[in-house]
Amino acid sequence: MSTPAITMDVRRIGDEVAVVDIKGEVTAACEPVLMSAYEAASDGRTSRLVLNFAGLEYMNSGGIGMLVTCSYGPTRNTSSSPPTG
Repeated sequence: MSTPAITMDVRRIGDEVAVVDIKGEVTAACEPVLMSAYEAASDGRTSRLVLNFAGLEYMNSGGIGMLVTCSYGPTRNTSSSPPTG
């Protein structure tokens, strides 16, 4: 299985907004690229994170799941039990 072609570049709009420009294919296999972009965008001053899908060529259910999981950020639940509260 080949690794999907993906780039995720981070740019800023003002002091509090980070934009991740997504180009290529988003699948679960691109998690390292997404996490790297998320870490670069989350520098402590970011209050809003925008995902720009203008360059998106393909996304499967694994990619959607990865984006949802990433949206929880560092507080995401990594246990096998569902989140509560």
